[in-house]
Amino acid sequence: MFDLQDDRLPVEQHYRMSEVMVRFPVRCPVCSSESLMQFPVRIVSIILVELRCLQLFATCHRQYWGASDNEMQQIREYFELVYLPILAI
Repeated sequence: MFDLQDDRLPVEQHYRMSEVMVRFPVRCPVCSSESLMQFPVRIVSIILVELRCLQLFATCHRQYWGASDNEMQQIREYFELVYLPILAI
């Protein structure tokens, strides 16, 4: 589990296979290459509701960073467009 008191979510968490995952692209702050990240829907929804910062990770440079306001907004918009309609069923 993750600590709700922490501002970031550890990337190395292991999740149950049955969990619905949110997948979205991230751009490496070092080389600007794009890769996919995934987090369980329940964790992304908690972070978005509580206005917390999601910890992102770029595989190319093994680089961690806290999502910027712009990145969080893009994740929020994608989540609301793709995942909220599914969860409302």
